Amino acid sequence: MGWIEEHPKVKCEGETKAALLETLEKTLYDTLEADWAAWDKQIAEDVEAGRLDWLIEKTRENFRAGRCMDLDEFLELAKQHSDAPFTDLTQSSTQKC
Repeated sequence: MGWIEEHPKVKCEGETKAALLETLEKTLYDTLEADWAAWDKQIAEDVEAGRLDWLIEKTRENFRAGRCMDLDEFLELAKQHSDAPFTDLTQSSTQKC
């Protein structure tokens, strides 16, 4: 998941640059749609099989320990520190929910 395993073969019947670009755009769109559908299917299977249960429990532990903040507060903080890496925001701004 997360990458296109096989590159689709692109055959363009048109003879113009516009026709080639249209063919490439459609092929890319179709390929990405298939990749997203496969990703959605895999996530659904993982949830059903309980493979993400640990993530739910970890989230609950963090919430109970006060290691979370309101989403609006987080987004505001992100705006204020837009030049800071994401990890800096999550490590230095923990507040009670």
